Amino acid sequence: MPTADLLGNGVLALVLNAGPVAKVVLAVLLVFSIASWGLIVEKAWQFRRVRRQTLAFLKVFREGRRASIIHGAARTMRESPLAQLYSAAYQEVSRLPEGLEPVYEMDGGFTAWKKAGFPVAERPGKKPA
Repeated sequence: MPTADLLGNGVLALVLNAGPVAKVVLAVLLVFSIASWGLIVEKAWQFRRVRRQTLAFLKVFREGRRASIIHGAARTMRESPLAQLYSAAYQEVSRLPEGLEPVYEMDGGFTAWKKAGFPVAERPGKKPA
């Protein structure tokens, strides 16, 4: 079994005795390897920030009593996709005009809807049944 000294000298000797093209290729590989590991570390830190902010947003969301307070917290958490989704939904809901008719929903579909006596709008051009 080769020792660490022999292995290190062997690899170093191979690199030193290599031709200029091989040295350029090895240098390019080394540069891209360092760049790749830098990106891996940076993305790991980014995912850690995203996770931390998302957990913080979930805590605010679960404890929040008013939507405006939750929205204020969501605006400060730019890394969290969940907070950004809430912020976008809050903005869309706040743009809705006041006084909209209530939206009804019922299990059982349209048949149960009609049996319950809820309003039914007829399609234009269709004869009433």
